[in-house]
Amino acid sequence: MTAPCGPETLFATNHKFYGYADLFLNFPRDTAGRGLRDLALKWSLDGPDGTRIGADFHAFRAAERSGLATARLAEEVDITLSYETNSALRLTGGLSYVWGRRGLTEIGRDAGHYTFSYLMTSVVF
Repeated sequence: MTAPCGPETLFATNHKFYGYADLFLNFPRDTAGRGLRDLALKWSLDGPDGTRIGADFHAFRAAERSGLATARLAEEVDITLSYETNSALRLTGGLSYVWGRRGLTEIGRDAGHYTFSYLMTSVVF
């Protein structure tokens, strides 16, 4: 089954909602029209001189299970370290790991395990 394709989000800001691995960027395409439930547990600790460490866990489930053996799509862990140089510039590096599950395969996506590392610059003006 292919999901209807909507407009692409050119500069999506979904990281703080759905994790840094970008598993779910385009709704309803990325969930085959079944919606998404995300149980997220987030922790962060401010360190000295503008540093912050964070750890997030996401448990992704299909909101509508019709036709699926399981609603379980994937789990994701994000570890981040950031440094705020001043009020306008933040540098963030991180590592994400995704465990794809059977539900992801059932909606036509690859249910492998993925590791992502990244470096991100955030500028406020």
